[in-house]
Amino acid sequence: MCLITKQKRSKVLKKDIIGYKILKENLSPFYRGGDSYEINKLYQTKLKQSKTPFPADEIVELKYNINNICKHAYRGYNNIMYKETGLKVIGQGFHFCTTIERILSKEGVSESASIYSVIIPKGSKVYFDETNMGVADQIIIHDII
Repeated sequence: MCLITKQKRSKVLKKDIIGYKILKENLSPFYRGGDSYEINKLYQTKLKQSKTPFPADEIVELKYNINNICKHAYRGYNNIMYKETGLKVIGQGFHFCTTIERILSKEGVSESASIYSVIIPKGSKVYFDETNMGVADQIIIHDII
């Protein structure tokens, strides 16, 4: 998963924020394999921008509309760099939704997955998009919703 944003630089949080994340029964990420999380443990990583080019004809087709780009990108064009549009694509980091409504709109969630509240702690570097999603360099899995 990647976050596509107009934000030029990461923001440093001045206070904790609450977000939401979909996890499998074993607390591993739903959309990507990987290690399982532990509840109330701080996880850290570096935020990294994706650098795989996106075909120019696809950018033209999307007409530089952020909402269309985000919708289209989350359907399989994940590692994308939109130099022509000024958008930034952040691939590595802890992805989360900023609202419960946004996470409930995610497609393809099975019964073997659950929604968890997460804490993005004060001091974290974060990017946000216009669809109520974010990516951070720190996360704490808090509780099942």
